[in-house]
Amino acid sequence: MAREMLAMLGAIPPLVAMLDQGGGGDELLAAALYALLNMGIGNDTNKAAIVQAGAVHKMLRIAEAASGALTGALVANFLCLSALDANKPIIGASGAAPFLVRAFEAAATEQEERRLRCVTVGNGGVASVGDRPGISSLGACGRSDGMAMLVYALP
Repeated sequence: MAREMLAMLGAIPPLVAMLDQGGGGDELLAAALYALLNMGIGNDTNKAAIVQAGAVHKMLRIAEAASGALTGALVANFLCLSALDANKPIIGASGAAPFLVRAFEAAATEQEERRLRCVTVGNGGVASVGDRPGISSLGACGRSDGMAMLVYALP
């Protein structure tokens, strides 16, 4: 209900316009991207309005120099917007596919690095109790890997 109300009040065009604000830094861009993501989740009308407002090409411009945090927000938005069949040809023709492939490849590499760190931790690479890692060593792991290691670390 709130998403519909915000869209009816005209919130989408200013949020899309915020994607052009280079002077605000990554924090402003991330806030705008996550606000757009929130507007689009579960609402096809808003997904269409976001694309019609020109968000796809602005997101691709941001993607050219995006950091890790912005890359995640961009990928989430592209995936959300592409859930609407009418948006698929627009996103497909925009050139978003190479960016998404690179983002997924980078994410897979980061996950593999986290897993390797967890294996190193699990094999006594850090101070441990017996053959189990200390809880302080779990910061090297990703959230899900860290939870698995936490369960493993419990006596």
